[in-house]
Amino acid sequence: MLPTTCQKLFLFRQINGQKTNRLSSFNRPIMPTTMTLSLADAKPLALKFLIEDLEIPDDDQDFFYVLDARETNDSWHIVEVGIEGLPDKWVLQVFDTGQCDPCYTFVSPMPAGVDDALNEFPERIAEVIASERTGGMG
Repeated sequence: MLPTTCQKLFLFRQINGQKTNRLSSFNRPIMPTTMTLSLADAKPLALKFLIEDLEIPDDDQDFFYVLDARETNDSWHIVEVGIEGLPDKWVLQVFDTGQCDPCYTFVSPMPAGVDDALNEFPERIAEVIASERTGGMG
């Protein structure tokens, strides 16, 4: 099994001598911390990061919105971003530092190649969704 992004970050921090709030084993419970970044602050950070990363033009950015957001027991928030009218979503981690993990996840119930409804959306959004559904953006 490949390590998750979170596990990679923990290992990076451990190797570089940065403080971490995890115990030495991933199988042990996470020690609780107090978040300094609020969930309300994490939502727009994730939205802005994703829109910039996908290079969405200013006129098309209103199609994107936060579907859900939640805190974890560690030092990051999980924010789900979707596009109005589509079932697809991106799941991003926003760290307590305000930085977003560039290795976000795209989730779609639609199979690759089922892009009929995309002609109703701006060109760049349609391109991004079609590419993500085929696994082409990452």
